[in-house]
Amino acid sequence: MEGHPVSIRDQLVYLGVTWDSALTFTPHFKNVRRKADLLTYKITSIAEKFYWRHNKMFKRIYSGAIEPYMLYGHGAWGHRLHLKTLERFLNGIQRRPLIKITRAFRTTSTDALQVIAGIMPLALKAKEVYSKFLVLTIKINTWVEDREFFCDDFESKKDIYNRHPAEWISIPFGTEDPDGEEIEIFTDGSGINGQVGAAMVVYYHGTEIHSEICRLQDSATVFQAETKGIHMALEFIKESKNWHKFHIFSDSQSVLQSLNCAKNTRQSILELKDLFAIAARGKWIRIHWVKAHVGISGNERADSLAKSATERATIDFKCLLSKATLGRLIRSELLSTWQVRWGRSKNGRHTFKYFPKVGLKVSNYSPKVTQFITAHGRFPEYFFKFHLSSDCYCRCGCFGSVEHYLNECQFTKNIGQKLKYDIEDPPSLFNNKKNIFILQQLIEKVDSIVPQTN
Repeated sequence: MEGHPVSIRDQLVYLGVTWDSALTFTPHFKNVRRKADLLTYKITSIAEKFYWRHNKMFKRIYSGAIEPYMLYGHGAWGHRLHLKTLERFLNGIQRRPLIKITRAFRTTSTDALQVIAGIMPLALKAKEVYSKFLVLTIKINTWVEDREFFCDDFESKKDIYNRHPAEWISIPFGTEDPDGEEIEIFTDGSGINGQVGAAMVVYYHGTEIHSEICRLQDSATVFQAETKGIHMALEFIKESKNWHKFHIFSDSQSVLQSLNCAKNTRQSILELKDLFAIAARGKWIRIHWVKAHVGISGNERADSLAKSATERATIDFKCLLSKATLGRLIRSELLSTWQVRWGRSKNGRHTFKYFPKVGLKVSNYSPKVTQFITAHGRFPEYFFKFHLSSDCYCRCGCFGSVEHYLNECQFTKNIGQKLKYDIEDPPSLFNNKKNIFILQQLIEKVDSIVPQTN
Protein backbone atom coordinates (compact mmCIF):
# COMPACT_ATOMS: atom_id res chain seq x y z
CA MET A 1 0.00 0.00 0.00
CA GLU A 2 2.64 2.51 -1.04
CA GLY A 3 0.66 4.71 -3.40
CA HIS A 4 -1.75 7.32 -2.08
CA PRO A 5 -4.62 7.86 -2.30
CA VAL A 6 -6.12 4.37 -2.54
CA SER A 7 -9.71 3.60 -3.50
CA ILE A 8 -12.10 2.05 -1.03
CA ARG A 9 -12.28 -1.06 -3.21
CA ASP A 10 -8.47 -1.44 -3.12
CA GLN A 11 -8.42 -0.92 0.63
CA LEU A 12 -10.89 -3.75 1.13
CA VAL A 13 -9.02 -6.07 -1.22
CA TYR A 14 -5.85 -5.31 0.74
CA LEU A 15 -7.66 -6.45 3.90
CA GLY A 16 -8.88 -9.60 2.21
CA VAL A 17 -12.49 -8.40 2.02
CA THR A 18 -14.26 -8.67 -1.34
CA TRP A 19 -16.44 -5.82 -2.54
CA ASP A 20 -19.60 -7.96 -2.44
CA SER A 21 -18.90 -9.15 1.11
CA ALA A 22 -18.19 -5.57 2.16
CA LEU A 23 -21.68 -4.59 1.13
CA THR A 24 -23.08 -7.12 3.58
CA PHE A 25 -21.44 -5.13 6.38
CA THR A 26 -23.29 -1.99 5.36
CA PRO A 27 -25.86 -1.43 8.11
CA HIS A 28 -29.43 -2.14 7.17
CA PHE A 29 -31.09 0.81 8.88
CA LYS A 30 -34.14 -0.87 10.39
CA ASN A 31 -32.31 -4.03 11.41
CA VAL A 32 -29.39 -2.25 13.10
CA ARG A 33 -31.70 0.17 14.89
CA ARG A 34 -33.79 -2.74 16.18
CA LYS A 35 -30.74 -4.69 17.37
CA ALA A 36 -29.13 -1.64 18.96
CA ASP A 37 -32.34 -0.77 20.79
CA LEU A 38 -32.71 -4.37 21.97
CA LEU A 39 -29.09 -4.49 23.17
CA THR A 40 -29.52 -1.19 25.01
CA TYR A 41 -32.70 -2.44 26.66
CA LYS A 42 -31.15 -5.74 27.77
CA ILE A 43 -27.91 -4.24 29.08
CA THR A 44 -29.57 -1.37 30.92
CA SER A 45 -32.24 -3.66 32.37
CA ILE A 46 -29.59 -5.95 33.84
CA ALA A 47 -27.33 -3.10 34.92
CA GLU A 48 -30.19 -1.28 36.61
CA LYS A 49 -30.48 -4.09 39.16
CA PHE A 50 -26.90 -3.47 40.28
CA TYR A 51 -26.15 0.17 39.49
CA TRP A 52 -29.42 2.01 39.88
CA ARG A 53 -27.83 4.23 42.53
CA HIS A 54 -24.75 4.88 40.38
CA ASN A 55 -25.98 6.33 37.12
CA LYS A 56 -22.43 7.07 35.93
CA MET A 57 -22.07 3.35 35.33
CA PHE A 58 -24.54 3.56 32.45
CA LYS A 59 -22.19 5.91 30.62
CA ARG A 60 -19.36 3.42 31.07
CA ILE A 61 -21.58 0.62 29.78
CA TYR A 62 -22.48 2.73 26.77
CA SER A 63 -18.84 3.57 25.98
CA GLY A 64 -17.55 0.05 26.57
CA ALA A 65 -20.32 -2.10 25.07
CA ILE A 66 -23.13 -0.31 23.26
CA GLU A 67 -21.14 2.21 21.21
CA PRO A 68 -18.61 -0.36 19.88
CA TYR A 69 -21.53 -2.59 18.90
CA MET A 70 -23.23 0.19 16.97
CA LEU A 71 -19.98 1.05 15.16
CA TYR A 72 -19.06 -2.54 14.35
CA GLY A 73 -17.70 -2.97 10.81
CA HIS A 74 -16.89 0.73 10.39
CA GLY A 75 -14.01 -0.21 8.10
CA ALA A 76 -16.50 -1.43 5.49
CA TRP A 77 -19.14 1.32 5.66
CA GLY A 78 -17.13 4.26 7.00
CA HIS A 79 -16.67 5.74 3.52
CA ARG A 80 -20.41 6.50 3.57
CA LEU A 81 -20.24 8.79 6.60
CA HIS A 82 -20.55 11.86 4.41
CA LEU A 83 -24.15 10.87 3.64
CA LYS A 84 -26.75 12.84 5.61
CA THR A 85 -29.03 9.80 5.72
CA LEU A 86 -26.39 7.73 7.52
CA GLU A 87 -25.58 10.60 9.87
CA ARG A 88 -29.23 10.96 10.87
CA PHE A 89 -29.52 7.22 11.31
CA LEU A 90 -26.48 6.94 13.60
CA ASN A 91 -27.60 9.84 15.78
CA GLY A 92 -31.08 8.33 15.85
CA ILE A 93 -30.02 4.98 17.28
CA GLN A 94 -28.04 6.88 19.92
CA ARG A 95 -31.19 8.36 21.44
CA ARG A 96 -32.28 5.47 23.67
CA PRO A 97 -28.90 5.12 25.46
CA LEU A 98 -28.69 8.92 25.87
CA ILE A 99 -32.14 9.09 27.46
CA LYS A 100 -31.12 6.28 29.83
CA ILE A 101 -27.87 8.05 30.77
CA THR A 102 -29.38 11.51 31.29
CA ARG A 103 -32.79 10.30 32.59
CA ALA A 104 -34.37 13.09 30.56
CA PHE A 105 -37.86 13.17 29.07
CA ARG A 106 -38.16 11.22 25.81
CA THR A 107 -39.19 14.40 23.98
CA THR A 108 -35.81 16.02 24.63
CA SER A 109 -33.87 16.69 21.42
CA THR A 110 -30.94 14.45 20.56
CA ASP A 111 -28.68 17.52 20.28
CA ALA A 112 -29.40 18.48 23.89
CA LEU A 113 -29.07 14.90 25.15
CA GLN A 114 -25.59 14.60 23.65
CA VAL A 115 -24.41 17.79 25.34
CA ILE A 116 -25.90 16.93 28.74
CA ALA A 117 -24.45 13.41 28.65
CA GLY A 118 -21.06 14.60 27.43
CA ILE A 119 -21.15 12.05 24.61
CA MET A 120 -20.05 12.94 21.09
CA PRO A 121 -22.69 12.51 18.36
CA LEU A 122 -22.42 8.96 17.08
CA ALA A 123 -21.86 10.14 13.50
CA LEU A 124 -18.80 12.11 14.63
CA LYS A 125 -17.59 9.21 16.79
CA ALA A 126 -17.85 6.99 13.71
CA LYS A 127 -15.64 9.46 11.84
CA GLU A 128 -13.10 9.26 14.65
CA VAL A 129 -12.79 5.47 14.65
CA TYR A 130 -12.88 5.26 10.86
CA SER A 131 -10.15 7.89 10.48
CA LYS A 132 -7.93 6.05 12.95
CA PHE A 133 -8.59 2.87 10.99
CA LEU A 134 -7.45 4.51 7.74
CA VAL A 135 -4.27 6.01 9.21
CA LEU A 136 -3.14 3.13 11.44
CA THR A 137 -4.50 0.03 9.68
CA ILE A 138 -4.91 0.87 6.01
CA LYS A 139 -1.92 3.25 6.19
CA ILE A 140 -3.29 6.00 3.96
CA ASN A 141 -3.48 9.73 4.55
CA THR A 142 -6.90 11.07 5.45
CA TRP A 143 -8.71 14.33 6.06
CA VAL A 144 -10.67 14.98 9.23
CA GLU A 145 -12.65 18.16 8.78
CA ASP A 146 -10.01 20.77 7.78
CA ARG A 147 -6.90 18.86 8.83
CA GLU A 148 -4.97 16.18 6.96
CA PHE A 149 -3.33 13.34 8.87
CA PHE A 150 -0.33 11.61 7.33
CA CYS A 151 0.11 7.93 8.11
CA ASP A 152 3.91 8.22 8.06
CA ASP A 153 3.78 10.62 11.02
CA PHE A 154 2.32 8.06 13.40
CA GLU A 155 3.71 5.07 15.22
CA SER A 156 2.07 1.86 14.06
CA LYS A 157 1.82 -1.61 15.48
CA LYS A 158 4.14 -4.19 14.05
CA ASP A 159 3.01 -7.71 13.22
CA ILE A 160 4.81 -9.83 15.80
CA TYR A 161 4.36 -12.88 13.60
CA ASN A 162 6.67 -11.36 11.00
CA ARG A 163 9.43 -12.26 13.45
CA HIS A 164 10.63 -15.72 14.34
CA PRO A 165 9.35 -16.76 17.80
CA ALA A 166 12.97 -17.01 18.93
CA GLU A 167 13.16 -13.23 18.45
CA TRP A 168 10.17 -12.54 20.71
CA ILE A 169 12.16 -10.94 23.49
CA SER A 170 10.85 -10.56 27.01
CA ILE A 171 12.91 -8.25 29.23
CA PRO A 172 12.04 -8.86 32.89
CA PHE A 173 12.48 -6.23 35.58
CA GLY A 174 13.09 -6.40 39.30
CA THR A 175 11.90 -4.23 42.18
CA GLU A 176 15.12 -4.06 44.19
CA ASP A 177 16.21 -0.65 45.44
CA PRO A 178 19.63 0.72 44.41
CA ASP A 179 22.49 -0.26 46.74
CA GLY A 180 25.20 2.10 45.42
CA GLU A 181 27.30 -0.67 43.93
CA GLU A 182 28.68 -0.85 40.39
CA ILE A 183 27.15 1.33 37.65
CA GLU A 184 23.57 2.50 38.35
CA ILE A 185 21.66 4.45 35.69
CA PHE A 186 18.45 6.30 36.52
CA THR A 187 16.05 7.39 33.77
CA ASP A 188 12.92 9.52 33.72
CA GLY A 189 10.54 11.43 31.46
CA SER A 190 8.48 14.52 32.19
CA GLY A 191 5.84 16.72 30.58
CA ILE A 192 5.33 20.31 31.76
CA ASN A 193 3.27 23.08 30.14
CA GLY A 194 2.88 21.13 26.92
CA GLN A 195 6.64 20.43 26.60
CA VAL A 196 8.22 17.00 27.04
CA GLY A 197 11.70 16.00 28.18
CA ALA A 198 13.71 12.89 29.03
CA ALA A 199 16.88 12.33 31.02
CA MET A 200 19.28 9.73 32.31
CA VAL A 201 21.98 10.02 34.97
CA VAL A 202 24.84 7.59 35.65
CA TYR A 203 26.24 6.83 39.12
CA TYR A 204 29.42 4.96 39.93
CA HIS A 205 29.47 3.73 43.52
CA GLY A 206 26.99 6.46 44.45
CA THR A 207 28.81 9.30 42.67
CA GLU A 208 27.34 10.97 39.60
CA ILE A 209 29.71 10.64 36.67
CA HIS A 210 27.54 11.36 33.62
CA SER A 211 24.12 12.69 32.61
CA GLU A 212 22.16 13.40 29.44
CA ILE A 213 18.97 15.31 28.76
CA CYS A 214 16.76 15.46 25.68
CA ARG A 215 13.76 17.54 24.75
CA LEU A 216 11.20 15.71 22.65
CA GLN A 217 8.72 17.34 20.32
CA ASP A 218 5.72 18.81 22.12
CA SER A 219 3.31 16.24 20.70
CA ALA A 220 5.22 13.37 22.36
CA THR A 221 3.71 11.55 25.34
CA VAL A 222 5.29 10.98 28.73
CA PHE A 223 5.38 7.26 27.84
CA GLN A 224 7.57 8.11 24.85
CA ALA A 225 9.74 10.30 27.07
CA GLU A 226 10.21 7.43 29.54
CA THR A 227 11.08 5.16 26.62
CA LYS A 228 13.61 7.69 25.35
CA GLY A 229 15.25 7.84 28.78
CA ILE A 230 15.83 4.07 28.77
CA HIS A 231 16.98 4.31 25.15
CA MET A 232 19.67 6.83 26.16
CA ALA A 233 20.76 4.52 28.99
CA LEU A 234 21.14 1.56 26.62
CA GLU A 235 23.08 3.70 24.14
CA PHE A 236 25.45 4.65 26.96
CA ILE A 237 25.88 0.98 27.90
CA LYS A 238 26.46 -0.05 24.28
CA GLU A 239 29.25 2.51 23.87
CA SER A 240 30.79 1.84 27.29
CA LYS A 241 34.15 0.05 27.30
CA ASN A 242 35.20 0.47 30.93
CA TRP A 243 32.43 -1.39 32.77
CA HIS A 244 30.69 -4.71 32.41
CA LYS A 245 27.82 -4.70 34.92
CA PHE A 246 24.92 -2.22 34.75
CA HIS A 247 21.68 -1.55 36.62
CA ILE A 248 18.96 0.60 35.02
CA PHE A 249 16.28 2.12 37.27
CA SER A 250 13.00 3.56 35.97
CA ASP A 251 9.80 4.63 37.73
CA SER A 252 7.63 3.90 34.66
CA GLN A 253 5.77 0.65 35.23
CA SER A 254 3.96 0.96 31.90
CA VAL A 255 7.20 0.99 29.89
CA LEU A 256 8.77 -1.83 31.91
CA GLN A 257 5.65 -3.98 31.59
CA SER A 258 5.68 -3.39 27.83
CA LEU A 259 9.31 -4.54 27.70
CA ASN A 260 8.40 -7.59 29.77
CA CYS A 261 5.63 -8.59 27.34
CA ALA A 262 7.08 -10.83 24.62
CA LYS A 263 4.22 -10.10 22.18
CA ASN A 264 4.09 -6.32 22.53
CA THR A 265 3.66 -4.87 19.03
CA ARG A 266 4.42 -1.22 19.72
CA GLN A 267 7.09 0.04 17.34
CA SER A 268 9.11 2.00 19.92
CA ILE A 269 9.11 -0.95 22.33
CA LEU A 270 10.33 -3.36 19.65
CA GLU A 271 13.12 -0.92 18.75
CA LEU A 272 14.05 -0.67 22.44
CA LYS A 273 14.18 -4.47 22.71
CA ASP A 274 16.46 -4.65 19.67
CA LEU A 275 18.78 -2.07 21.22
CA PHE A 276 18.78 -4.00 24.50
CA ALA A 277 19.82 -7.17 22.65
CA ILE A 278 22.72 -5.31 21.02
CA ALA A 279 23.83 -3.57 24.25
CA ALA A 280 23.65 -6.83 26.20
CA ARG A 281 26.22 -8.56 24.01
CA GLY A 282 29.14 -9.17 26.34
CA LYS A 283 27.58 -7.08 29.12
CA TRP A 284 25.36 -7.81 32.13
CA ILE A 285 22.27 -5.57 32.30
CA ARG A 286 19.51 -5.63 34.87
CA ILE A 287 16.42 -3.36 34.76
CA HIS A 288 14.58 -2.33 37.93
CA TRP A 289 11.41 -0.47 38.81
CA VAL A 290 11.60 2.12 41.61
CA LYS A 291 8.80 4.07 43.17
CA ALA A 292 8.83 7.76 42.25
CA HIS A 293 9.25 10.59 44.74
CA VAL A 294 10.14 8.52 47.79
CA GLY A 295 13.56 10.06 48.37
CA ILE A 296 15.74 7.89 46.10
CA SER A 297 18.43 10.37 45.15
CA GLY A 298 19.14 8.97 41.67
CA ASN A 299 15.46 8.96 40.73
CA GLU A 300 14.97 12.50 42.06
CA ARG A 301 18.00 13.68 40.10
CA ALA A 302 16.72 12.09 36.88
CA ASP A 303 13.32 13.68 37.45
CA SER A 304 14.92 17.10 37.94
CA LEU A 305 16.97 16.71 34.76
CA ALA A 306 13.91 15.59 32.75
CA LYS A 307 12.02 18.69 33.89
CA SER A 308 14.94 20.91 32.95
CA ALA A 309 14.98 19.25 29.51
CA THR A 310 11.46 20.57 28.86
CA GLU A 311 12.84 24.12 29.18
CA ARG A 312 15.40 23.74 26.41
CA ALA A 313 14.97 26.22 23.58
CA THR A 314 15.21 23.65 20.80
CA ILE A 315 13.83 20.18 20.22
CA ASP A 316 16.48 17.46 20.27
CA PHE A 317 14.46 14.44 19.20
CA LYS A 318 11.47 13.96 16.92
CA CYS A 319 9.59 10.73 17.39
CA LEU A 320 6.62 9.26 15.58
CA LEU A 321 3.33 10.36 17.06
CA SER A 322 1.58 7.81 19.22
CA LYS A 323 -1.82 6.24 18.67
CA ALA A 324 -3.08 8.19 21.68
CA THR A 325 -1.88 11.44 20.12
CA LEU A 326 -3.67 10.61 16.87
CA GLY A 327 -6.89 9.99 18.78
CA ARG A 328 -6.49 13.24 20.69
CA LEU A 329 -5.86 15.29 17.55
CA ILE A 330 -8.77 13.76 15.65
CA ARG A 331 -11.07 14.22 18.61
CA SER A 332 -10.04 17.86 18.91
CA GLU A 333 -11.07 18.45 15.29
CA LEU A 334 -14.39 16.69 15.79
CA LEU A 335 -15.12 18.53 19.04
CA SER A 336 -14.73 21.80 17.13
CA THR A 337 -17.20 20.53 14.54
CA TRP A 338 -19.60 19.46 17.28
CA GLN A 339 -19.31 22.91 18.86
CA VAL A 340 -20.18 24.65 15.59
CA ARG A 341 -23.16 22.37 15.02
CA TRP A 342 -24.42 22.90 18.57
CA GLY A 343 -24.22 26.65 18.10
CA ARG A 344 -26.17 26.48 14.83
CA SER A 345 -28.74 23.90 15.89
CA LYS A 346 -32.37 24.95 16.16
CA ASN A 347 -33.03 22.31 18.83
CA GLY A 348 -32.25 22.43 22.53
CA ARG A 349 -31.95 26.22 22.69
CA HIS A 350 -32.96 26.27 26.37
CA THR A 351 -30.13 23.84 27.12
CA PHE A 352 -27.76 25.95 25.00
CA LYS A 353 -28.47 28.92 27.26
CA TYR A 354 -26.87 27.10 30.21
CA PHE A 355 -24.46 24.82 28.33
CA PRO A 356 -23.17 26.76 25.30
CA LYS A 357 -19.95 24.70 25.14
CA VAL A 358 -19.76 21.01 24.36
CA GLY A 359 -17.40 18.67 26.15
CA LEU A 360 -16.81 15.05 27.11
CA LYS A 361 -16.38 15.72 30.83
CA VAL A 362 -19.67 16.80 32.33
CA SER A 363 -21.33 16.44 35.70
CA ASN A 364 -24.03 13.87 36.31
CA TYR A 365 -27.30 15.59 37.20
CA SER A 366 -30.43 14.21 38.82
CA PRO A 367 -33.63 13.84 36.75
CA LYS A 368 -35.12 16.94 38.42
CA VAL A 369 -32.16 19.13 37.50
CA THR A 370 -32.17 17.66 33.98
CA GLN A 371 -35.79 18.78 33.64
CA PHE A 372 -34.66 22.31 34.41
CA ILE A 373 -31.74 22.12 31.95
CA THR A 374 -33.90 20.86 29.10
CA ALA A 375 -37.19 22.64 29.95
CA HIS A 376 -38.79 19.24 29.35
CA GLY A 377 -40.55 18.45 32.61
CA ARG A 378 -43.63 19.13 34.65
CA PHE A 379 -44.04 22.73 33.53
CA PRO A 380 -47.29 24.24 32.17
CA GLU A 381 -45.40 25.52 29.13
CA TYR A 382 -44.20 21.97 28.36
CA PHE A 383 -47.64 20.40 28.85
CA PHE A 384 -49.21 22.99 26.57
CA LYS A 385 -46.52 22.66 23.89
CA PHE A 386 -47.05 18.90 23.62
CA HIS A 387 -50.84 19.16 23.82
CA LEU A 388 -50.99 17.51 27.22
CA SER A 389 -52.87 20.46 28.67
CA SER A 390 -54.99 23.31 27.35
CA ASP A 391 -53.56 25.70 29.95
CA CYS A 392 -50.04 27.13 29.80
CA TYR A 393 -50.29 29.30 32.90
CA CYS A 394 -48.98 28.87 36.41
CA ARG A 395 -51.29 28.97 39.44
CA CYS A 396 -50.11 32.53 40.03
CA GLY A 397 -51.52 33.54 36.63
CA CYS A 398 -48.22 33.99 34.76
CA PHE A 399 -46.87 32.02 31.81
CA GLY A 400 -45.54 28.75 33.25
CA SER A 401 -42.05 28.64 31.77
CA VAL A 402 -38.88 27.43 33.46
CA GLU A 403 -37.60 31.01 33.78
CA HIS A 404 -40.83 32.01 35.48
CA TYR A 405 -40.28 29.52 38.28
CA LEU A 406 -36.62 30.47 38.49
CA ASN A 407 -37.08 34.23 38.83
CA GLU A 408 -40.71 35.34 39.25
CA CYS A 409 -43.16 32.81 40.66
CA GLN A 410 -44.40 33.67 44.14
CA PHE A 411 -44.52 29.97 45.05
CA THR A 412 -40.83 29.36 44.27
CA LYS A 413 -39.32 32.82 44.75
CA ASN A 414 -38.00 32.06 48.23
CA ILE A 415 -36.05 29.10 46.82
CA GLY A 416 -34.80 30.88 43.70
CA GLN A 417 -33.39 33.74 45.79
CA LYS A 418 -30.88 31.31 47.35
CA LEU A 419 -29.17 30.73 44.01
CA LYS A 420 -25.78 32.42 43.64
CA TYR A 421 -24.98 33.29 40.02
CA ASP A 422 -24.77 36.11 37.51
CA ILE A 423 -28.19 36.55 35.88
CA GLU A 424 -26.47 38.00 32.79
CA ASP A 425 -24.35 34.84 32.55
CA PRO A 426 -26.69 31.80 32.75
CA PRO A 427 -23.87 29.17 32.53
CA SER A 428 -22.52 30.50 35.84
CA LEU A 429 -25.56 28.93 37.50
CA PHE A 430 -23.83 25.55 37.29
CA ASN A 431 -20.41 26.73 38.46
CA ASN A 432 -21.53 26.63 42.09
CA LYS A 433 -22.22 23.11 43.36
CA LYS A 434 -24.60 24.43 46.02
CA ASN A 435 -26.88 25.72 43.26
CA ILE A 436 -27.48 22.16 42.05
CA PHE A 437 -29.09 21.17 45.34
CA ILE A 438 -31.20 24.35 45.32
CA LEU A 439 -32.38 23.64 41.76
CA GLN A 440 -33.40 20.19 42.90
CA GLN A 441 -35.56 21.74 45.61
CA LEU A 442 -37.01 24.27 43.19
CA ILE A 443 -38.17 21.64 40.68
CA GLU A 444 -39.62 19.52 43.49
CA LYS A 445 -41.62 22.55 44.56
CA VAL A 446 -42.82 23.07 40.97
CA ASP A 447 -43.94 19.42 40.87
CA SER A 448 -46.05 20.00 43.95
CA ILE A 449 -47.90 23.02 42.56
CA VAL A 450 -48.37 21.96 38.93
CA PRO A 451 -51.46 19.76 38.54
CA GLN A 452 -51.16 16.28 37.06
CA THR A 453 -52.21 15.85 33.42
CA ASN A 454 -54.53 13.16 32.13
